[in-house]
Amino acid sequence: MSFWIVTDGCCDLPESYISRQKQITIVPLTYQVDGVSYESSLDETKLLHLYDLMREGGTSTTAQINESTWKDYLTIPLEAGHDVLCVVFSSGLSGTFDASRQAVETLKVKYPERSLATVDTLAASLGEGLLVDAALRCRDERGMSLEQTRDWLEENKLRVAQWFTVEDLRYLRRGGRVSAASAIIAGALKIKPVLHVDNEGKLISMDKVQGRKRSLRAVVSHIRSSAVNIEEQTIFISHGDCQDDAFRVADLIKEEFPVKDVLISMVGPIIGTHSGPGTIAVFWFANER
Repeated sequence: MSFWIVTDGCCDLPESYISRQKQITIVPLTYQVDGVSYESSLDETKLLHLYDLMREGGTSTTAQINESTWKDYLTIPLEAGHDVLCVVFSSGLSGTFDASRQAVETLKVKYPERSLATVDTLAASLGEGLLVDAALRCRDERGMSLEQTRDWLEENKLRVAQWFTVEDLRYLRRGGRVSAASAIIAGALKIKPVLHVDNEGKLISMDKVQGRKRSLRAVVSHIRSSAVNIEEQTIFISHGDCQDDAFRVADLIKEEFPVKDVLISMVGPIIGTHSGPGTIAVFWFANER
């Protein structure tokens, strides 16, 4: 019997993509704006409100998925007689994976006849989404079992390159990702950082580029130096309410590389709260991160 794939709201896969898939569930995280709590989604109205609020100086706070919520969502397919593979947000950025692991261990005792597993993607946003997409392809196109799909993800997750740039460092500063001094200096000199997610699933600043256009080109340049089998890949791009820049990056990629396709999605509210409006991120399979 085929298995279900359960992921979380940090994967940032658009509804137009999810609606075409079978046997997949997205567990939402929560965030709070102006004292009102919301479940994470890519609802455009809510996202535009969030990004507008942030541009005006407002703040949003986020909360991870706890063990109880994971158990609630996992129990549904388990009760229906399905095995379940969880594909989860980076443990280097959140406790969400640890909560999923605790839920899986508890439910293995309650449902000994079912197979359950959880994979720490060590990825965020569409980097996680890229691995969810890979898991679906393993299951639906290659006919792989849950165990085979889990093993494939474990063997290949450190090949997911996750490079991005932000418009304003103050959001990363609030989350403790960069120092206040670095953010002030970068703002004064119009320096745009180019960052990536490392093998521990953490954000690491790699380059400093002056100007927005150069930072976008710098992100794309890393495809040239690391991508493998580029003609077989769909490159994923996420953006923090800066669609024109996302289209510009997509055009740069298509002009330079014979990619199979490009998927563009907004950065969801959980990652967006910490990266801010103006974020551009690009994800692909590389020889290494």
